[in-house]
Amino acid sequence: SVSLDYKLHTPWKFGLSLGHTVGNYLALGVTYEYADYSTMDNRVIDGSYYDYDPYNGYSYYEESSPDQIMNEHTKATLKGVSTIKLGSEFKVMPNLAVRLGYNYVSPMFAKDGYRDGSLLSQGSANATSTNYTNWKSTNRITAGIGYTFKKFFADLAYQYSMTDGDFYPFMPYYDNPDDPRPSVEDNIPTASKVSNKRHQLLVTLGYRF
Repeated sequence: SVSLDYKLHTPWKFGLSLGHTVGNYLALGVTYEYADYSTMDNRVIDGSYYDYDPYNGYSYYEESSPDQIMNEHTKATLKGVSTIKLGSEFKVMPNLAVRLGYNYVSPMFAKDGYRDGSLLSQGSANATSTNYTNWKSTNRITAGIGYTFKKFFADLAYQYSMTDGDFYPFMPYYDNPDDPRPSVEDNIPTASKVSNKRHQLLVTLGYRF
C-alpha cells in the first residue's frame, strides 16, 4: 500500500444572500458564492515536533512548505467556481408549505485541464492511478413540502443533481508539444462522455422545544 501525509490549504469562499417576503405566505431567496480553487496551496510536510506546556501538556505541530510544482499545475488546471442558489417557499395553508429550488455550480476544471502524472512532485510520485475526469457544470433541482402541527414538524425533500464530464484513462502525451502536426509518437487518449445523475429523497421529523 501507498500512503502520503501532506497539507492542503483550501481557498476562501465568499457569499452574498438576498431574501424577500410577500405577505406571510411567500418567501423568495437568492444566494451567490464564489471560491477560486486555482489558489489552493498544496504543501509538503517538512517535519514535526512536540511542544510542552506545563498547563496544557504536550502539543503536536507540523512544519510545511508549498509544493511549488503542484501548485503551478493546480493554478493551470483549476479555476474559480460560482454557485447560484434560488429558492422559494409558498404557504398553501398556515401549517403547510411547498418549496422549490434550483442550484447551479460552474465547472471547477479548466476546459483543457488534465491530470499531469509527470510532475516532479510527491503527489505524482505517490499516485497509484492515471485516470481522471474533467467534470463540467452541476445543475440541481429541489422540491419539498413541510408540515407543522403545534411543536411537531415533518419535511419531505427531493433533489435531482446532474453533472456531465469527460473521462480519460491517462494524460495525453505529445512527442513535440511545440509542433502542432500529429506524430506517430503521440499518445492521445479518446475521452469517454460520462454523466453523474443522482436522485435524493430526505425525510425529516422533529420537535421544537
